[in-house]
This record gives sequence, structure tokens and C-alpha cells, in this order.
Amino acid sequence: MKNVFFGVGLLIFFSPVVLAQNLNNEFQQIYSKLGQLKTFQFIVDYSSNDTLEFSEKGKVNVLFTPDGYFYQTDFCEMVINKEHMIIINDEDHQILYSKNEKLDKMDQSVTTGMLLNQIDTLVTKADSIYFSFDGLDRVYYLRFANQYFNLVELRFTGEMLRQIDYYYNSDFVGNKGLMARNEITFIENPEYDSRILRTDFYFIEKNKTMIPTEEFSLYRIQQSESANSILE
Repeated sequence: MKNVFFGVGLLIFFSPVVLAQNLNNEFQQIYSKLGQLKTFQFIVDYSSNDTLEFSEKGKVNVLFTPDGYFYQTDFCEMVINKEHMIIINDEDHQILYSKNEKLDKMDQSVTTGMLLNQIDTLVTKADSIYFSFDGLDRVYYLRFANQYFNLVELRFTGEMLRQIDYYYNSDFVGNKGLMARNEITFIENPEYDSRILRTDFYFIEKNKTMIPTEEFSLYRIQQSESANSILE
């Protein structure tokens, strides 16, 4: 094994096969831990400098429970329960819903798959992988040739993925030095209001018509089968 100092961290060179296996094991450890929990929450703070003059920041809040899932972004909320998928657009005061045909059980494709956006599949696409310790963090550097990203850094603390940094390939985006960051906060067994997961918190059926509850009396209710396409 060969190693050199790199910044404040120790950059360690293993064979690409070993590093890929180690990184796969990191994700399997995450999935194993989440599989043992009934309720958990991820808060993802994201930021990017899409151009040299403009930067974007936001937050995604994701709650997983035995009764369903609740997603909250800067522009809408989404509920997935055993009856419906519901999208609440606060800006347009509109609620879209469709009958839920996906949530038979809490499977990885709907939970960690949607949250991590299949980050673990990057392992198979990387041209090279490097590893370092940075304090308590384990950092994996995934490099790519002729891809949208030149480099993706994955930072693990304890049993969880804590941060993802994406460095854009200037040949694809037209500017140099552009990057995006996701900072992930993980909460076990969080407190939450169970009403937000129930359909009747948002609307009820009356005379074969869906009408909003008092809480959402100013919202339009519309059935939309396209809501389910988010899970495709």
C-alpha cells in the first residue's frame, strides 16, 4: 500500500476494485441501518454555483414512517401514503393527487433510492476512485472521464453519508470551477405531526367530489395521474 499526505487528510491508494467494494459496503451499511428503523428523517441542504455570478441554495426535508413518506422542498410538499400520492403546491394554491399504486411496502427504490438519487451507482461508472481520512470522515473521490462531472466526493461520518460534492466538467457546462454540494443531516426516530401523512388532512370526498379541508380551503383539488410518474 502506498500513501501520501494530501492537504489535512491522508490520501490512501488501494486498487480500484478494493475501493469500489469498500464504497459499496458503505452504502450497504446505510441500507442495513435504515432497514432496522421504523421512522427516520433526512434533511438535505443543497447549494450550487450554476454560473460564476449566481448561486442557488435550498433545503429538502424527507420523513419516512410506517404510514408513508413526507417530502418538503422550497416550492412544494409531497405525501405518499397507502391511499394516495399528494403534491401540495403552496405557491399556486393547488393540490394534485393520484391513487397510489406504488407504496405496497417501504422498499429501497422509494425510500433511499429517491433520497440518494442512486448515488451508489456512480461507483460502477467511475474511472478511478481514491480514499482518504479527514479527521473522523471517510472521503471517497470518484473521478470521471468525459462525463458531466469530473469529480464527485463522498464524505461519510459514522454509519451515514454526510456530504456530497459535485465538480462539473467544463466541457459540458461551459464554465470552469462550477460545483454543487449536498449536506445531509440524519435523524433517527424524529418527532412529527402524524396528520401530515393522512389524506383527510388535505381533502375529503363529499358527494363523489374531493373538497379541501378547512386547513386548505383556498386550494384547488385536482386528480392527476401524472403525480405517480415521479416514482418512475
